[in-house]
Amino acid sequence: MVGLVLGIVALFRIRRTGENGRNLAIGGIVAFAAWTALFVALLALGRLSFSASMGADRQSGAPLSIPGAAPPSVHVGQCLDLQGDELSARSVVLPCDSPHDGQILHIYNAPPGPYPGDRAFIAQAEDVCRRAKAKLRTPLPPPPPRLTLGFNRSTKVAWAAGYRQVLCYVQAREGKVNGSLLKD
Repeated sequence: MVGLVLGIVALFRIRRTGENGRNLAIGGIVAFAAWTALFVALLALGRLSFSASMGADRQSGAPLSIPGAAPPSVHVGQCLDLQGDELSARSVVLPCDSPHDGQILHIYNAPPGPYPGDRAFIAQAEDVCRRAKAKLRTPLPPPPPRLTLGFNRSTKVAWAAGYRQVLCYVQAREGKVNGSLLKD
């Protein structure tokens, strides 16, 4: 937005005073237009990330809505009402001392570089999230919940926009949990 405003102001000033810098002003406007077009294209695709839930019973591709390429505002340790079978844009952050059915276990930022492909990135996400299970408390709060380990990961489009995260979470398969599932 700044490039557009400053570019337009500069063009008017250059026209009035005859100063140099017309190409730079146009460049700022063009850069703003290019970023806007990219953002609109990402929104038109509708989904910039999808979830794959690990476990013998399912592997899902349900989308996680993330406007633009910005990561969702979740942090390790946050407790959630998942509002369904997996972490999604509908999930609600709750205090851990209230009944909840999910918790963010780990956030992994993949290193920059070319997109590794869906299969390779899913395998990497599964490995990272399995290792993150070491963060779980033992014993779990009574009655011990049956947990499913899941993750959300960036798509190729989101990767190209700079969003390269894997969000690992645990979900209580039956009922709700009170208290954190993570070690202190």
